[in-house]
Amino acid sequence: MLAAFFPGVAEWLLGNRIRLLILELTGIALAFYALFGLLVLIVRRLPTSSRVRRVTSYMDGIVLGFFLVQVATGLVIAIFNRWGSLWYLRTAVPWFWSLAKLSPDMSTVAALPAVVKLHFVLGFAIILLFPFSRLVHLIMFPIKYLWRPYQVVMWNRRTRSGPPELEETSR
Repeated sequence: MLAAFFPGVAEWLLGNRIRLLILELTGIALAFYALFGLLVLIVRRLPTSSRVRRVTSYMDGIVLGFFLVQVATGLVIAIFNRWGSLWYLRTAVPWFWSLAKLSPDMSTVAALPAVVKLHFVLGFAIILLFPFSRLVHLIMFPIKYLWRPYQVVMWNRRTRSGPPELEETSR
């Protein structure tokens, strides 16, 4: 997305074949890492007796599913449609600027493969759904907490005074 704001710098950075290869491979490695992280987040929520599942809302599950498909389509694009960083500058950046100017021009993205278009649509869907999930707390800063009194924590469990086996039998 930074390429949309600094296309000259991005074009210079991607102009060298070695730098382009390093950036593409780094992006693919990070996509695999994100895919693994998302799968861990989803698997933690699968068991019905899971604590994480009890605090996960329905919308959180939907957003995680959208993130999973978004990362998977991005990985497919990176692996099968080589040098996406370069064609992104020529196709998506002008399209994004036309959207920002409220004068959409679909001519630059019309010829892109269907998986790329799906990736774009999923990105906008995630932006649309994000405020309705608990993930919005990632970008919200609770300013009122600065003036709130400190939280007092009181533990409700007994301290261990004797051997653990004696305490277990006394309950």
